[in-house]
Parts: sequence; structure tokens; C-alpha cells
Amino acid sequence: MKRSLIISAIILVLGAIIGWPELRRLSREQDSHEKLRSEAAKPGNTDADGNAKEQMSRSRQRERSEIGEEGKALAQELIAYYRNPKSSNSNYRELYTRVQKLSLSQFKGFVAEFCDIANRDGAELENLEDMIESYSEKYPIEMAQMLSKSPEIMNHDTAVISSAFFSLIYNWAVDKNNPAAAFQFLAAAEPSFQSDFIDVIVRAALSSERRTETLAAMRAFATTQEQRELAYGQMNVLTFGEGHVKLGYDEVTAWISSANLSSEELAGATKGMQKQVRVGETAQWLDWLAKSEVFDEIAKERAFELATQWTEKDYQAVGTWLNSAPDSPEKAAVAGAYAAKAYPYDPQNAMQWIRTIPQGPDRTKALETIYQSMPKDSDTAKAFANENGLNR
Repeated sequence: MKRSLIISAIILVLGAIIGWPELRRLSREQDSHEKLRSEAAKPGNTDADGNAKEQMSRSRQRERSEIGEEGKALAQELIAYYRNPKSSNSNYRELYTRVQKLSLSQFKGFVAEFCDIANRDGAELENLEDMIESYSEKYPIEMAQMLSKSPEIMNHDTAVISSAFFSLIYNWAVDKNNPAAAFQFLAAAEPSFQSDFIDVIVRAALSSERRTETLAAMRAFATTQEQRELAYGQMNVLTFGEGHVKLGYDEVTAWISSANLSSEELAGATKGMQKQVRVGETAQWLDWLAKSEVFDEIAKERAFELATQWTEKDYQAVGTWLNSAPDSPEKAAVAGAYAAKAYPYDPQNAMQWIRTIPQGPDRTKALETIYQSMPKDSDTAKAFANENGLNR
């Protein structure tokens, strides 16, 4: 206090000598120094030698250590309870509640310690999975990151990590019926987890409304090229449903129309469609392909695949469709598929259909398919290749 009064007196004298502008500058510097001394003098901010910064750093380190230790101690206590509930001083409900109250840092310490003990002493990891699943209600995005990006926390136990991550995504996509949230958590994970678990969300879409909701969430998720490729790869299941549940033509085409799918999404939606289409509706799908926004080359490929399967099950129906369908690239693809399947039984009729296909890749594809079905290096195969200009 005396020191401050002396400084103030000196400043007043100097003010008279050097003027008030300089006096104000000195006064501001004095105030600044006083504030610094006052802050350093607060409890915990300094020590006898004036090492305030170092002491604060050590204090924070102790706090972090205590945070980790609390989670580890709780993991040890919980495992002891699982091994011998009767000798434990705690009950399960109390332990469960304490786990749920852990901070994120504490919970990471809890998981790491649990896994260390399991690796060392063979503790049951299924109990840890239950804790992770329930704790994920509190920090779902952080749990998705922890599981996929910090495998060392769980001793790189890939089976347990995958199981826990599946439970997290399944819980939000299926149990909570919230595909938007599930895709947010998926986006927080590593790319390998995104590719492994995206189908969990998509396969949960069992109604037209839910498929529309899931599509919107998946579009929001797909912000990178890799994610867009993942999304396109799921479009077939999202459009047609699971393979064992074949949705009808009217329902699927109505959903496609309402969803306003892009050409890229349509390419994904129709990939493998021959496995989902009802046999009796193949003709309708072939007509739809000819009018759709599917890329031309892809539409022809889809038509060829549809016709190949259709011919195996009902070749007469394919022939009837060919006789009545207007000319189109899709019809040429169907003619090639039909001819390839019919050739072993009716080569003359098959070649007549081949000749309806304009010269080019589509006709060559049909001829190649017939050739590949013949015994390799046989005289018949060689003659067929020579007659049709196949380079062999």
C-alpha cells in the first residue's frame, strides 16, 4: 500500500514537470502492473517463488489424471461386481447409474481399463457392450468417433468394436426409428465403418414413407465422392426393399417418381433389379426402362439382365413381348439376351433375332454370349466365331 502511495506521489510531481499526457500514460502502466500482481496473488495462481504458471499447469495435469482414474476405478469395481456380486459393496443399479454420470473423458478411461482387465484376466466383454450402448444415448456422435477412430482404447478388439458400433447404429436406425440421426453418427465414423454399416440404416426402411425419409438422410450424409458411391450402392435395396420381399411394379415406380431420383441414383436403384422384379411384371419394367431417365447404356444393360432371367423362366413370354414391342435400344438388348438363351435349342430362330440388332456393340455382345456358352476350343465354337466375325 505504501509503495502505491509513493508511486502516486511521484506521478503527481512528474505531472507538474512533464505534463498531463505523459502522466496519464504512467498511470495506465501502474494500473496494469497492479492488476497483474493481483491476479498472480490469487490462491492457486502462484507459490512462494512466484511460479504461478507452472503451478497452474501442474494443477490441470492433476485434474486430468483424477478424471481418468475415476473412470478406471469404476471399471475395476464393476468387473469385481460381475465376478462376485455377493461380495461386492455395491449393487448393479448403483454402478450402472455411476457409469451413466461419467463425463466423456472419464468414460473413455472406464472403457480402456475394462478392456485392459479383459485382455489380462478374461473379463466378460458383453457387459462392456451393454454399457457402451446405454452410454451412447448421452454422447452418440462421440461414441461413434471413439469406437471407429480410437481402437487403442479397446485394445484393438475389432470384434467388440464392430459389435458395439453395430448396436449404436441399429439403436438409432431401428429402435428409435431415426435414420437422420443414425446417418449423422455414421458420418462421424471412419470411412471403413461407413461402408460396413450403412446398410444397417437402409435395411430398416420398411415402408414407402420411411424409405423417403431415409433417402433424404442419406443424401445429406453423402458429402464426399466416396460417400456418394456408398449411397448409390444402397439405392437398389432402398428402392426395391429386401430381396426376399419383392415389391410390386406400381408401388416401386410410384416411389421412384415421388423421390425424384437423379440419373446416378437411378443407376444404383436398378443395379441387380432382375433379382427383385416379379417375373410377371418384367415386361412392364422393360417398357419403363425405355422411358426412364436411366443412362442409355445402363438401361440397355439392365434390359439384357432382365431378359436373360426372364428367358430362363418364361421364354415364350419374352418372344411375345419382342413381337409386339416397338424398336428401341432396350428391345435390341432383350433380343440379344433372348437369342443367347434360345440358341442351344433353336439356333435358327435365335440367329433371326440376332440379325434384328444393328451392327455394333449390342450385336457383338449377343454373339459373344452365345460363343461363351459353347465348349471351349471346340470345332463348333471355332466355326461360329469365324462365321460371325469374332476375332479368336
